Formats: sequence, structure tokens, C-alpha cells
Amino acid sequence: CAQFARDPRPSRARPGSMRPALARVLAAATCGALVGHACAGKITTSRPFLIDSTVADMQWVNSSLKDAKPNAKTVFVRSTLGSIYRSTDDGKNWVSQRDKMGSEDDEPYKTRIQQMIFSKADAKYAIFKGYSENMWYTKDQGDTYKKHAFGVLMDIKPHSKQPEWLLASKFEGSFPDRYLSLFLSVDFGASWKKLVTHVYQFEW
Repeated sequence: CAQFARDPRPSRARPGSMRPALARVLAAATCGALVGHACAGKITTSRPFLIDSTVADMQWVNSSLKDAKPNAKTVFVRSTLGSIYRSTDDGKNWVSQRDKMGSEDDEPYKTRIQQMIFSKADAKYAIFKGYSENMWYTKDQGDTYKKHAFGVLMDIKPHSKQPEWLLASKFEGSFPDRYLSLFLSVDFGASWKKLVTHVYQFEW
């Protein structure tokens, strides 16, 4: 499988038809799907897809659902430039989530994603942590998003049984006396309540 993954077939493009940065194929996502099926004894194919940079993270988010059909599973990819791409057919077709997450007036860094966090309590719930104060929340695997800003959250942990419950840490105070405080949300990021200050580590 490792040898198979290192040999993706390049997509064909007309010379000069796209910039080099945009000419990179979603090889990791394609190979991930191919390798997963190849290791299981079944090989499928996936279409090449152009993204803005290399793949930083890839998650199949509904493979545990009872009604998830073969080759109809939702996949998310995060690029190294912080863009999000989504497939609802197990990696065959991809759609950029940029238009759902931001507007033309947003500065680029405000819509870039540094982490994808998926709920273990409900596979339809996911959080996309931005580089700024913005975070995006979905309850339907990316069909729709809600953006909430609550400062720059350092770490965020969903509850393993309650999909709406979140714990998160955020810096407060002024330098050099800054400290981390712990916050709780029971409405999936819409509002937060401070629990305690001067926190170093936390778990549910």
C-alpha cells in the first residue's frame, strides 16, 4: 500500500492554463482513499482535484454512522494554507468551503483554518478553528456553517457524549501577567461561561 500511495497518476492540464501553486493535485486525498480500499482488498479510483497547497489534514467524518453507505461518506481536507475542501462521495468529487465560511470583504487570514475538530458524540458535528478570533461550527457535516468569535481559543475539546458541550481555554490578562482561563459552552460555541482561571491542562 505504501508503494501504491507514492505513485499517483498526474492529472493532465494545458500548459500555462493555471498557476503552479494551483496546479498541485490532491494526491494525498486520492492516495488516502486508494490505499484505504487497497489495504482492505478492494481498489477504487478517485478523480484528481486542484487545491491551493499541499494536504495538511484529512478526515472521514461519518464512517461510523449506521446509515453511511459505501462510497457515500463525507471527507474533509485542510490544506497547508488553511483552506477547507469537502467531499460527500468518499473523495471522488470535492468542493471548496471558502464561499460558505467567508465573504469577499474578509481578509484572507480571517478565513484560514488551522485545525479541524470532529465530535465523537455525533459525527455530524464539527468545529473549524481559525487563526484569528473566528471559528466555524457545523451540525450537518458542512452543509451549513455558523461563525462565532470569542477571542483566540488555544485549545478546544468536545464532550464525548454531548455534542453541544465544549471546553476551551483562552488567554486573559495583560503581558507579562497573562494566564489561561477555562470556558464552557453548552450550545456548541454560541455562548461561553468562564469556569476557572490559571489553567494549564484540562479534560472532560
